Amino acid sequence: MAVVCAGSTTGEAMSANASMTLYRTSVGKKIAMAVTGLLIVAWLFMHMVGNLLIFAGPEAINSYGEFLQHGSHGAIWVVRAVLLLAIIVHIAAVLSLIRQARAARPVAYEGGRQNQATDAAALSMRYGGLALFLYIIFHLLHMTTGTLHPDFVRGDVYHNVVTAFHDWKNVAIYLIALIFLGLHLYHGVFSGFQTLGWDNARFRSWRKPFALGTALVICVGFSLPPLAVAIGIVH
Repeated sequence: MAVVCAGSTTGEAMSANASMTLYRTSVGKKIAMAVTGLLIVAWLFMHMVGNLLIFAGPEAINSYGEFLQHGSHGAIWVVRAVLLLAIIVHIAAVLSLIRQARAARPVAYEGGRQNQATDAAALSMRYGGLALFLYIIFHLLHMTTGTLHPDFVRGDVYHNVVTAFHDWKNVAIYLIALIFLGLHLYHGVFSGFQTLGWDNARFRSWRKPFALGTALVICVGFSLPPLAVAIGIVH
């Protein structure tokens, strides 16, 4: 039994070392970005669906919020921990890849860098990612802790959303963040499939439509509650 345990421990150690060795490469970091990105996309979709409960009225969305906080028997904290870890790994991989790219080109391009990216989504990934990170901080302080919400009522999700989006500045911030999110999702999902090897002829034809559809569904879904409040459909 001791031999089996020792062999198992050795195998786990070798597997962990192999994973770390892979992560140190640019390919490994891109894989980490793709996997964590897909986890984040899945969470965004679920969060978006939950937000749409505001159209069912105060009781529906408040009950949903109550369930997440107290009825999930701690599962919400597991989800939050996994999400936080995914975000940390995602950002760490991005920053590491940026450092590697700069180290590989210590001398600036003569005449200025010629960017090879071909669309706005690709061009916006770095700065859009930073904008989204700053927005996440604002959103947590605004709608989760209530620190930046002048009329925050703990446990009353409906009230907090409606009062927040009566202010056009909050609607504008939210919609601008969704533009960055849409660009990030489109390019991220599209690139993620390629990174994970789902780029053969069978998948190539629907990779771009799927990435575009994912970005549109999530961003349009998130935009409906603030717009509905702003124009008086939800009040």
